[in-house]
Amino acid sequence: MQKIHTAGRHLLGLISDVLDLSRIEAERVELHVESFDLGAMVRELEQMFRPLADRSNSRLTLLVPEGLAPVCLDPLRVRHEWARLMGW
Repeated sequence: MQKIHTAGRHLLGLISDVLDLSRIEAERVELHVESFDLGAMVRELEQMFRPLADRSNSRLTLLVPEGLAPVCLDPLRVRHEWARLMGW
């Protein structure tokens, strides 16, 4: 169930990314800044991308320090940038 939930969130993120690209082209980008646990997000993204890395025989290693302070960013933009940097 967790994998299905994570995959569904990933698909929703992809759809949001496509909509964001159309907003960027129309010069109508809005940031939604909020406080969140970056470490938790990184661990969630690792779980999401691990199967892709495994299928392509790539190595995905993340070291997330415990006790990171919450960050104030746009979580959607952080996810989008993570995926871009990972090449997905």
